[in-house]
Amino acid sequence: MIIETLLETLKIILIIFVLMVIVEFFELKYRDKINNSITKKPLRQYTLSSLLGVTPGCFGTFFIVSSYAHGIVGFGALVAVMVATAGDEAFVMLAKIPGTALLIFFICLILGIIAGFLADKIIKKTKLKISKPCEIKVHQ
Repeated sequence: MIIETLLETLKIILIIFVLMVIVEFFELKYRDKINNSITKKPLRQYTLSSLLGVTPGCFGTFFIVSSYAHGIVGFGALVAVMVATAGDEAFVMLAKIPGTALLIFFICLILGIIAGFLADKIIKKTKLKISKPCEIKVHQ
């Protein structure tokens, strides 16, 4: 039983690792296009983040979290994806209650967009400090 649990854990770790590598690859390869199309457009960030959040699985959330760490999207986009996401549970919901699941996803999409907008407004109004983009410094 312990070996089965360890094997399942290793599978999950491997899947998450591969997803993170894929996300990093796309961000590095298409960074300029991503920057030009969403970085300076907050409403587009909230909408994209919420859409990725309601997509079943964790890929969308990984993508937005990584984009936030690199300074591509703002704090509001991060809040939007977290509010909108159902993660892997979305697969179960679609299998067991497909009609209700779609309604829930639509509501989460709208709530994610609103939450992202409100989060950015609160940050600006209260002047809270949020994390700066991660960067690698090259010393020569």
